[in-house]
Amino acid sequence: MLDGSGIVMRCHGLGFALVALLCGMFPVGCGETEEPGDSPSVSTYIGVVEGTEARIAIVQADRALQAYVCGRGATLESHTRWFEGELKVQDAGAAELESDGWQLRVYASRTTMSGELSAPGGELLLWTAERVPEDAAKVVGLYESYELGCRTGVIVWRAEGAECPSQGVWCDEAGELGQVTPAKCGLDGTNGTIVVRGGPDGSELVVERVQSP
Repeated sequence: MLDGSGIVMRCHGLGFALVALLCGMFPVGCGETEEPGDSPSVSTYIGVVEGTEARIAIVQADRALQAYVCGRGATLESHTRWFEGELKVQDAGAAELESDGWQLRVYASRTTMSGELSAPGGELLLWTAERVPEDAAKVVGLYESYELGCRTGVIVWRAEGAECPSQGVWCDEAGELGQVTPAKCGLDGTNGTIVVRGGPDGSELVVERVQSP
């Protein structure tokens, strides 16, 4: 038989367990205090869409998400697209993002994200993405440009001196699109911009890091 103090102790125990669970999924705001006006910390996750040449990058700030699926070869036109949304606490850190009939299901943890990419026709593809370490985040990440009148996206997944292995798709206001050439780590590789070649004439494009969703 429990007295009143026993019930209170059990309630406190459940409360601590819930807080611990939420802190594990959303570390911002747990164990630290953000002043009004502070920007939430930003994390980037980069990975691949299984069974395809497509890559995926996700930028997360608190619960807000910005995702880019970058196709290549047979998937360049069909799979390349941007998604926006947010993680839902009540769904245990999951999110459902949509773009022109495509759906991106996201399951989040502290170091990885994973989920499914669903095509309008019913095709279901699995994907996984790893969090970019802080020591690589100066160059590795998700980049964008509006120079051609459309939102070009570039995913840089590794930095090797002056070279930045990447995958990107340029697009212009006329609806044309194509693959960018591998990135080079200029302007200096640390100021949030890199240079790629793209567009109908293969001109240089300056793409900037996606700083937040």
